[in-house]
Amino acid sequence: MNALNVRPCYRGGNLVALFDVAVSPDLTIHDLQLRYDTRGNYDCHSPSRRGRKACRLSPGLADVFRDLAIAAAEAEGVNID
Repeated sequence: MNALNVRPCYRGGNLVALFDVAVSPDLTIHDLQLRYDTRGNYDCHSPSRRGRKACRLSPGLADVFRDLAIAAAEAEGVNID
């Protein structure tokens, strides 16, 4: 599984990043939204699901995507922490 096209979000709120994920060579999921909730969980939402959760990430995997978003933002000269 590979994270692709990680795009940090600067709008504030609970939206951390948008990203695509290649689950396998035959399956890529596009435009997932990484969001966090008040309990510290990181969930993935898909715009086409109208705000309904698409999946939940383990804390370790969520950290990977969050770190990728922060690195992408820093590369653009933006601090999102």
